[in-house]
Amino acid sequence: MIEKLLTEMATKAQAEQNVISRALENGLHLLAYPLNPGCVLAIGVKSKAAHRIIAQKVLRKRSTDLARYGAWLPAVIADDSCYVVRKVKQVVSNSGFPVLTTSDVAAAQELLS
Repeated sequence: MIEKLLTEMATKAQAEQNVISRALENGLHLLAYPLNPGCVLAIGVKSKAAHRIIAQKVLRKRSTDLARYGAWLPAVIADDSCYVVRKVKQVVSNSGFPVLTTSDVAAAQELLS
């Protein structure tokens, strides 16, 4: 679900050359930032909920399983929002499937928990 939404957002961000954001009902916030080529995708929480997430904690958890978590990096934005971000070279694979998988999104959510 989230991986499909991020794919749609990234495609739109690239087409419009604009940052696309969306807030989800569960409190997560998604961002797609266009690059040439590719896109930066972010999953996180806005500043009101970000106080429970500490970047050092995310880095420690990330280091326990780099194969699973290594592509995601923590980022704290100026408004104190906290995200894990990932650069993708292409939004959709050559076979037409989203580059992010359900497992990728689950890993990002685990880092934020």
